[in-house]
Amino acid sequence: MVVRGPNSVDSIMVSDWWHADYFTVVEEVMAPGFPGRTHSDSNLINERMNFDCAKAAAAARTAESGNRDGTTTTNNDTIVMGTDNAGLCKFRFQSGKRHRLRFVNSWSEGAQRVSPDEHAMTVTARDFVEAEPYETCVATLSMGQHVHVAVPPHDSGQRSAAAGTFWPRANLTSCSLPRQPVALAAVYYDDADDTDAIPDSTAWDVPGTCAYGDLALTRPYYPIKLPEPSWTQHMDIETGLRSLIVDDPTPAYGIHAVPFSSPLIRLRTPDPNPQPPNPRTQTRPLTTYAQLPPPDARARLEHEHASGWPGRRTTPSRGDSDSIAALADNPLRRGVQSVQPFGRVVAQMDVTNPGLWPFHYRVAWHVSAGSFSQMLFLPDEIAAASYEVRDAVRAVIFVVSCLNMPTNAVPLHPLGKNGPSVPALGFGLMGLSLQTYGSVPSDEERFAVLDRAVELGATFWDTSDLYGDSEELLGKWFKRTGKRDQIFLATKFGLIQKGHAFEVNSSAAYCKKACAESLKRLGVDSIDLYYMHSANRETPIEETMRALAELKAEGKIKYIGLSSVTSNTLRRACKIAPVAAVQTEYSVFDRAIEGPAGTDLLATCRELGVAVVVATPLGRGLLTTPFSEGESMSAADIRPQFMPRFQEANRDTNVRAVSQFRVLADKKGCTVAQLALAWLLKQGDDIFPIPGTKRIKYLEENWASLDVSLTDEEDAEIRAFGKATELAGGSLPEKFAGEFFRDTKEESS
Repeated sequence: MVVRGPNSVDSIMVSDWWHADYFTVVEEVMAPGFPGRTHSDSNLINERMNFDCAKAAAAARTAESGNRDGTTTTNNDTIVMGTDNAGLCKFRFQSGKRHRLRFVNSWSEGAQRVSPDEHAMTVTARDFVEAEPYETCVATLSMGQHVHVAVPPHDSGQRSAAAGTFWPRANLTSCSLPRQPVALAAVYYDDADDTDAIPDSTAWDVPGTCAYGDLALTRPYYPIKLPEPSWTQHMDIETGLRSLIVDDPTPAYGIHAVPFSSPLIRLRTPDPNPQPPNPRTQTRPLTTYAQLPPPDARARLEHEHASGWPGRRTTPSRGDSDSIAALADNPLRRGVQSVQPFGRVVAQMDVTNPGLWPFHYRVAWHVSAGSFSQMLFLPDEIAAASYEVRDAVRAVIFVVSCLNMPTNAVPLHPLGKNGPSVPALGFGLMGLSLQTYGSVPSDEERFAVLDRAVELGATFWDTSDLYGDSEELLGKWFKRTGKRDQIFLATKFGLIQKGHAFEVNSSAAYCKKACAESLKRLGVDSIDLYYMHSANRETPIEETMRALAELKAEGKIKYIGLSSVTSNTLRRACKIAPVAAVQTEYSVFDRAIEGPAGTDLLATCRELGVAVVVATPLGRGLLTTPFSEGESMSAADIRPQFMPRFQEANRDTNVRAVSQFRVLADKKGCTVAQLALAWLLKQGDDIFPIPGTKRIKYLEENWASLDVSLTDEEDAEIRAFGKATELAGGSLPEKFAGEFFRDTKEESS
């Protein structure tokens, strides 16, 4: 590494160090059975630090490879790198003078905290961007980062020091896995003895966390206000490895191998009618805005190639990760950013260079412990050019071991023929607020689930005024996060619980009253999709629809939805006002809407251009791996009391049926729930399942169903299984059997 700058600035390199050679470390990291962590042996300042080389053999990394039987094979021919009696790096300061220094973290994996004992530092620039000066005692640097500081002279009259001698220190953070985390150098003022004098200076209190310094402290000296981003991309990172993908011309997110004879750059396709982009086929964005949360306890360094980064901000988990408003007037600009464990980074970049550019996290040496994605910028300009791949690199294979990082954009489908584009998979909120599936979690636990849903992109939320405190909970969440505009919000009216019975009221007066109360509980001005939850048979649907149309005209709702109606009622409703969606039951085992038993509702919706929102797509928890394994339910779970399929008399039969379905899921390499949801998504872009859960792990599992793609043959196999398999008992008590398809009386003329 060559770092040049003004002659008056001294560059000081801080770096972690492995006694084993580079290839040995890489072999260890890439070996089967690697535990996921590798420890550096030492820490250096300007490539010096005392280390007992007699211990080098013990400390050196021996290459261990995992065998299929779980044992390991050790290679004792490790090459140990290092110089005996290297000593410490020494610096000479002059009394009364301010010294300008540049600290550079120049090595492999470790995040460093630099602190000269008893000297404050005035930061003047970070990564070559001049900053408004501010004072600190400790500067944090991740790999490749550097900071310019001015160090004022020390008043040596205040101490007896081995007069005029001090320790500058570099501490590897706790996330960097060092065996020897502290590196020392020595500063000598004027004529202080640099041969025998040992500094006795006092160290600063260095944070024991992996957190990066507050970005708000570093404000560029020349402000550049952030423009509004032309599009926003959320990237979610999950931990895990996939199999090697060879000769795959599309961006894959596991271990990815691409022969350079078919480089990804050749995927460029100009689009004469650009749509909102995604990372695989980006069109012509001017400025992008990305949020990326690391999934685990390791600090990461993220870096994007060939674009300007006008601003970024990192936040802790649960932080305000979707806004950089606090720094929008003058954000930190840099090409590399450290992200703390369980943290996030929000970054905005200018897209000006055509090409296929890497955007990646890394932990060490650009191998193994990172993530990698490709961004195609300005493809029309690329397509207009001519590129040749040299013969010398045609046989090269580019291998990136990376985290499972599904960077494809959240699939959006139109909600009906005239509706907005919403996520193909919604999020049902009933279970967060009703005891149907056991006890209700605390507000904080439920807020965490909602936070995670937004992170994933699951922003089509479905609730009801029937679902306990659900609307109040959402009102609190909107108030604490300010993210109302990120949610497509659906709620319902018309079902009123009276003990263990329900009253249905779909009158015009009640519709308007219920809407006003929902708006108040939610703390919002408008509801995106407002459903009639159920129809009172004595209230003509025309009356209800006129009331909904008036609410829409007043701006209190944006789109109209119906639930539990027949095809006849739907046709009548659409003559009064457009209906965006109908909510109904639909699953592998419940396909009534496909035929006469469900009044051919699916065909009617498609004829009228109405979307089908699928309530209980997992059969109220039936189509899940835990149920297929016969897992017992909690005492607080009320399903066995009211839902025949979960009652003792029917349970064994249904467990066997779902266990057989699990065989299909195992063959596909996914969970029962993921296969059930993937099958529904396969039925068409007008089908929107809204699975619910109160646990983050099941939310993530359900969301991953978007990555499960079924062939026509698999679709047919699952459908045949559903037809051939009969469940015991109904999904709801017998008295509610006719409630899924309710008709209303004709309106009198």
